[in-house]
Amino acid sequence: MMVTQKKIIESSENVVDSTENNADLAENEDSIVGEMGDISKNTEDTEDNGDSAENIELKENSDKSTKNVAATLKQVEPPKESKTQAKVEYNSMKDKTKDMIEAKDAYNARMEVIRKKREAESDVDISHMLSDIGHEVIDSNSIISIIDSTSLPQPPTPEGPLLHNKVVMLSNSTQMAGPLRFAVDGFASEQQCQDLIDLELSGGVLGDGYMGRVSPHSEHELFQGMTVYLAAKLAEKGKVPPQTAALYYKLSEEARLQVKMYFKLTQELYFDYTHLVCRTTVKGKPVERTDLSHPVHSDNCLLKENGSCLKERPAYTWRDYSAILYLNDEFEGGEFIMTDATARRVKVQVRPKCGRLVSFSAGKECLHGVKPVTKGRRCAMALWFTMDPTHNEESRQKAEKILKRLLKDEL
Repeated sequence: MMVTQKKIIESSENVVDSTENNADLAENEDSIVGEMGDISKNTEDTEDNGDSAENIELKENSDKSTKNVAATLKQVEPPKESKTQAKVEYNSMKDKTKDMIEAKDAYNARMEVIRKKREAESDVDISHMLSDIGHEVIDSNSIISIIDSTSLPQPPTPEGPLLHNKVVMLSNSTQMAGPLRFAVDGFASEQQCQDLIDLELSGGVLGDGYMGRVSPHSEHELFQGMTVYLAAKLAEKGKVPPQTAALYYKLSEEARLQVKMYFKLTQELYFDYTHLVCRTTVKGKPVERTDLSHPVHSDNCLLKENGSCLKERPAYTWRDYSAILYLNDEFEGGEFIMTDATARRVKVQVRPKCGRLVSFSAGKECLHGVKPVTKGRRCAMALWFTMDPTHNEESRQKAEKILKRLLKDEL
């Protein structure tokens, strides 16, 4: 970075550090604009070719905001320029403008950090929550509850292509309170949802996908699931209709295509794991629960108490994106949730329903979990994707061969 920009960043750190003790974010922003005016003046001295429009505007902002800077930052000594510091010479006004824009972006980035910090500090208190991180949550004061399109303040704008005209945008990244996430409706019909539920209930295995643990996350719920390979094998043995096993395969493939299209991925996206699963409330268990059906987590790193998320085993570090296709809503609780960086405040919750697809990136930027299912059975198709071809789901490829043979290449 050029010398001028280095000086700008050093000045930025002094300004932003002092603003952390100021309760009024608007005054901080005025301070930033005023300081940018001073920066404009410093860079102006390095060139004799006249003022650009950007420099003039910044200089005017400086004149208007000098008093604000003095009032909010009077305890901070402004950085002094070394008498021996060499002046920066730019090859063109374009280079000078670029340098100033980069400096302004640096200021904005620091201010965004402060804004998020203050937002968290003004949100619901979590200091009393002493359980392991991810195992206890509380709704944020600004929680967004997504039930249907009418539950949102404004219609969502797709940030990427939709697979076909039956797919309807439900919420984009803005409405889901974070980047790299979206939700759509209409991805499966009521009949398709029921066929997949019947498939899972007739051939699913207790503890499948969880190393045989029938209650992997909560003693109040039982998990039963099946892979697409198991569905194909059952069809091969005549225990389930091959068309239903093929439906499982086709809908999961369409979900992969939707994720790739929406996020505009230029690299190939492979399946890492495909799982059809139902979680059922254990009879006689209490309705009032403080645990979660699925603790808050990231899909490719290990969440730690200090807020870090380590990409190491046993995490599935190669996973890049995830998706969940919901199949029903005849149950209580079980909302899909996404939290802030603390993994304790719920920022958004999505109510499952037939044909609703939720997708998100697998990293720590999308911490997610499931609220307790307090009554009934919650069924969904869970999908994990990777860009690493070495982790392409082998059993899925075997399932494809079986289904093509059974359906005479109609798959």
